[in-house]
Amino acid sequence: MLNRKTSVVMSIQYMRAIAALSVVVFHQFQTIIPLTQCGKYGVDLFFIISGFIMIALTDRKETSPSDFVLERFVRIVPLYYIATLATLVLVKFHIYVPHLVTSNIEHVLKSVCFMPDFDKEHKLFPVLYLGWTLNYEMFFYFIFAGCLLLNTTKRIVVLIFFLIFFCTLGAANDFSSAIAKAYTDPRLLEFGAGAVLGRVFGINLDNFSKEIQFLYSLSVTLFLAVMSLAFSSLLAAVIISIIFTAALMVERGGTLPQSRVLLYLGSASYSIYLFQSIASDAVKRVVLYLNYFISVSATVQSLLSVAGGVILGCCVFQFIEQPVTRFLRKKLKERASAKDSRRAAAYSGQYTIPADGNLESAR
Repeated sequence: MLNRKTSVVMSIQYMRAIAALSVVVFHQFQTIIPLTQCGKYGVDLFFIISGFIMIALTDRKETSPSDFVLERFVRIVPLYYIATLATLVLVKFHIYVPHLVTSNIEHVLKSVCFMPDFDKEHKLFPVLYLGWTLNYEMFFYFIFAGCLLLNTTKRIVVLIFFLIFFCTLGAANDFSSAIAKAYTDPRLLEFGAGAVLGRVFGINLDNFSKEIQFLYSLSVTLFLAVMSLAFSSLLAAVIISIIFTAALMVERGGTLPQSRVLLYLGSASYSIYLFQSIASDAVKRVVLYLNYFISVSATVQSLLSVAGGVILGCCVFQFIEQPVTRFLRKKLKERASAKDSRRAAAYSGQYTIPADGNLESAR
């Protein structure tokens, strides 16, 4: 059941941990153990989780688009900028040399603005290539922010409509523009699938009866299955949606065991995801040096890279992501409190509202 002490849906945290670890293992073992190539679908799981969380957290709540965007900015942007800056600095000093990095200032600016752009290999990768998923995330956030102007039911319907519209647009056109290609990718429907499940389950996993939840979950899976006939990239999402809903149902039934390790890794998943390549490159350089003295196999190197990615990610989470996010969220709360105080004071007559309606000028 829901871990009410921490207000965390354990199954979601577990799946975030699994998604991050899957991607890390995929990047390190894909050429050694072919089966690990399934790990790349951890990204699809992230997309479904994101859709779920956005809806579940705003369900039946009055959240303004601006407040939502600010909250997402605080959660996503600072760490991404830190990771991107770290990448550029390490490249400058030839410590970290990812094969996709570019010194093109236009590409760098588009990367930090979450604007999809082709890299030097004509792939839709930003400077920190792992950030390609964040371009999709940000697009989804802005669509969803607009939907917050509607009530709970309507926002889901409109959200799904727009996601299907963009995907259909992509299927009907062979776009050459990087932005058009990214924003019409059928994987956007994975956010929609997560959003529907977020409405059906809710943050307490009890929005509807278990029977209704099962039927809606089955409908989501069938929808993805049908769409996968036209978009093969959605085939993995069909299987992932089954696992996703099964995990939620198990937790609602109260039979999901608690794992502090998975809960922590779930919380650190964003840092692990963003910093895995830097850790991997550092390990490779150490191994290159060690090879002068002892022979280190590719398997051992990959294991060390996975461990390094997880350890570095956890350290970044503990000492950078958490403090920065906590500080910025505190500032947001102070800003909201000050705004509420001024509004309350104005209504109570402590402020005189001038003709231009500017409360600040009435101090």
